[in-house]
Amino acid sequence: AQEMNRRNIRELEDVALYTPGLAYEDYGGGYGTPIIRGGAQLRILDLDTITSVYLDGVYLPRQYMFDFGTVGFDRIEVVKGPQSALFGRNAFLGAVNYVSGGPGDELDIEIQATAGNEERYDVTAAVGGPIIEDTLGARVIVAYSEFDGTFPNDFPGDGRDYGERGTTGNLSGWENTTYGVNLEFTPTESLAFELDYYHVERFQEANPATRQESRNLDMNCSFDPNFNFQIFDGSIQNGGNRFYCGELPSYFEPQTATGGSPAGTEFTNDPRGFALDVETDFLQANVRFDFTENWAGVYQFGFSDSEVAAAGAGNKDPLRGDVTFVGPSNFINGTPIGTNEFQSHELRVEFNSGQWSALAGLFTSKIEDRDKFDFGFAPLASSTLEPFSVSPTEGFTDPSQFSFFLPLVDSLTDVTTNAVFARVGYETADERWRFGIEARFQDEEKELTLADGRTFKDSFDTFTPRFTIDYRATDTQLLYASLAKGAKSGGFNTFTAGDFIEDQRTYDPDENWTVEFGSKNDLLDGRLRLNAAIYYTDWKDLQANTQPIPTESNPDPDFTASIIGNIKGAEIWGIELDGAWFATDMLSFDYALSYTQAEYKDGAISARTAAIGSCDDIVCPSDGSIGGNELQRQPAFQVSLGGALQGTIGSSWDWYARADMNYQSKTFADEFNLTWVPDRTIVNARVELSNGPWTAALWAKNLNDEQYL
Repeated sequence: AQEMNRRNIRELEDVALYTPGLAYEDYGGGYGTPIIRGGAQLRILDLDTITSVYLDGVYLPRQYMFDFGTVGFDRIEVVKGPQSALFGRNAFLGAVNYVSGGPGDELDIEIQATAGNEERYDVTAAVGGPIIEDTLGARVIVAYSEFDGTFPNDFPGDGRDYGERGTTGNLSGWENTTYGVNLEFTPTESLAFELDYYHVERFQEANPATRQESRNLDMNCSFDPNFNFQIFDGSIQNGGNRFYCGELPSYFEPQTATGGSPAGTEFTNDPRGFALDVETDFLQANVRFDFTENWAGVYQFGFSDSEVAAAGAGNKDPLRGDVTFVGPSNFINGTPIGTNEFQSHELRVEFNSGQWSALAGLFTSKIEDRDKFDFGFAPLASSTLEPFSVSPTEGFTDPSQFSFFLPLVDSLTDVTTNAVFARVGYETADERWRFGIEARFQDEEKELTLADGRTFKDSFDTFTPRFTIDYRATDTQLLYASLAKGAKSGGFNTFTAGDFIEDQRTYDPDENWTVEFGSKNDLLDGRLRLNAAIYYTDWKDLQANTQPIPTESNPDPDFTASIIGNIKGAEIWGIELDGAWFATDMLSFDYALSYTQAEYKDGAISARTAAIGSCDDIVCPSDGSIGGNELQRQPAFQVSLGGALQGTIGSSWDWYARADMNYQSKTFADEFNLTWVPDRTIVNARVELSNGPWTAALWAKNLNDEQYL
């Protein structure tokens, strides 16, 4: 907790900065996707993710629930490599687990207030300690944070405050509130209860954004003479480029026209749009009973209930809009919109005696996920138009605000998961060698109900073993190896009007086998820490965007729709180094770096581009071959370097100073590796002075003012 505070870790993006092999991007506010070891989340709208996220060991089923912040947490664990055997659902290439702090053994009162530029204000208060000594303890947390954002919205203001249903002033501001309670009850030495409850409210304004698209004549490669499309002024362009090749521009580039943004405009967004408005209630309760010195039983209950709304404004220049069949309009999409209710039960028995350890358990969970995706063309923003009316259950509740309105997805997915899991461990008498075998069998039933009443059912079974070997060469040197299988659930394509995909309504689970070798070392009498790992992942049946394929029952499918399908797969290998050097009692350094090579397998095809013939065989192959290309949305290189200096002034004042440099290499935005987001370097710093219970700190995030995509 202290280290998170000193590194100014406030959200999952900050965790990724300091963790080799972990990347995080916040796509649109509601689809933040942690990526471990190149396991890119190619479909960010999906219910199932490549990396699973937990709070106190309870699964969080939707991305808009992931970013809980760091308020009240003792630590954040990042577990790399497939963890499906014990963690379970969708821990395909790793897992992230938030761990709550407890009440503590003594009364503890903490109040923290922060003020910063761009109207940044945070207040956190926590009170915890024993109510009945050695028996009952409690902690209560309240936190509030608001921020106006960094980049000005160049949309001319109409003098109104759009409040919680729009973006006013700067872009990417937020207003977040958290309440939490942690309870611990130990009536006897062998019986213990624990309960954690959180209520989180997050509102995220629209992010600064720039779009590259054909209708704005932005594309610059793969010319197709048969590609005819309507451009921004309503006229038809005969022939045009299909793709954008090169580094994406960082700023909006206005094409000045009547009613459009003037030259020099950097970012502009329809003020009626916002990225995220979500409320989540979370509860976990567990009881542990020690039958004997060697045997124990544990039961854990998990529950979460979340609802979300968004109104994204999708035009490159909302002052001009697009000339469509309904006149000049702005494209508005509602996603994420929906509700998610989750509950789980886990019962396990644990054994530990000398050289042997074991556990076995049963798990069951239910998810009820309502997902909506609405879009339409809305009249250009003006002082006479009100903010969009959006409901987590109904979507856009006032279609009269749109010139044209169409719900694309309106589905209810029920997921029932049942699993059995076990682990056996053995350690040699000299404590040098340790062996582990663990496995999980999971049966998952999914039922999809569309708005028109149609229902689809399917089940997906997975078996995921894991084998580990540890060798302790000395008291300060550990060598290890592991072989593990990971699985991510299959599912349904959720298009409401989807007769063209009935033969491909479902898609299969992803699977991978990963082998890892590593070493952990404390050298120079503990002053130098060096950890290293190398790994290889064979990923098959990768879930990706694809196209409907002709079948006997549907010989002429609609090729304009993109659906989820399984392609051949990918291969990933990489190396990670991390550690610290305690140069003196006052001066220390820490480091972390990773290199990941994540490539599509030979024979992998991008069906969506092959179907419509968008490649010209010059910049990309017309048959859609992507074998050997890098997976998109994941960086090959990550580097984090930090230094800290501390000391005392007089007899009662302690001071601490820290600076960090975090680098991430470029990431490709498409499967052909034609378009990329450039690399970035972010510098953070903190200086603090403390005296007894009081601490004052000055900190800066992105001190070098790096402006990055």
